[in-house]
Amino acid sequence: MLNERDSTMIIISHDRHFLNMVCTHMADLDYGDLRVYPGNYDEYMTAATQARERLLADNAKKKAQIAELQSFVSRFSANASKSRQATSRARQRNLNGTIYIMRAAD
Repeated sequence: MLNERDSTMIIISHDRHFLNMVCTHMADLDYGDLRVYPGNYDEYMTAATQARERLLADNAKKKAQIAELQSFVSRFSANASKSRQATSRARQRNLNGTIYIMRAAD
């Protein structure tokens, strides 16, 4: 009966089977951030897991970049010929932030 309705409903349930049968979109509200995923619960879980893994990989790359920039700045900030380049990289380091994941590991 719920599948036949052409309206928006907010359903809160812990029954995965029910959610898979009824839902066409899933909304995830996490620390004030709302993300909407198309599909049922299983598709949402797959997409959310992939998004989290991408975010973790991006953060790892950014942290490596920041460490590399910091190393360059530390080595060459006192060197007169490289001082300008070190200052530029220090600015890059300060602008290159990471996105923190606040959700507890499942």
